[in-house]
Amino acid sequence: MADNARGHAMRLLAALVAFLMIFPAAFGENFVSNKLGFTADFPAPPVVGEPQDGSESVTVAVKAEVSGVYTAMVTVESYKQPARVGASDMQAMIKIFAAQLDATISDSKPGKIDGYKARFFTYKRSDGNATGRGIIVVVPAKRPRIYQVFSMYTPSASEDEIAALDRFLASFHLE
Repeated sequence: MADNARGHAMRLLAALVAFLMIFPAAFGENFVSNKLGFTADFPAPPVVGEPQDGSESVTVAVKAEVSGVYTAMVTVESYKQPARVGASDMQAMIKIFAAQLDATISDSKPGKIDGYKARFFTYKRSDGNATGRGIIVVVPAKRPRIYQVFSMYTPSASEDEIAALDRFLASFHLE
């Protein structure tokens, strides 16, 4: 009897492993970075880009994507010197973001993430080939940190991929 239960458990475990190998993106990829100060459940394993060292700040992008289908990305900008960046600057940041993508912002509203002021927005590329949502969070400090969190998908994205992008945005938290 014990051998029968053990055999059943082993078959169940094998089926679960096979299922996870077939559908890994359905569960997302939990990303935690104490150095960058955030966690998020990306829809696929993310890639951490090389730090871009500017005169005032260092920017790092963490991205998961399927080319031509979707992108899930967090950009972290950390100031090297004392700077004044506040929640009032978020609307301007959204306009710059939209201009870089040749997109139109369709909705923008204030909110909070982990006690910090945030701005939530939706956008659509002018060519109609991509739609997305984003969040900008400013962590005020002597040397502030700005988080730009966004998802974008094309008409090629499946409902499951779009749902995974929604989970990614909802899962974003500051450490």
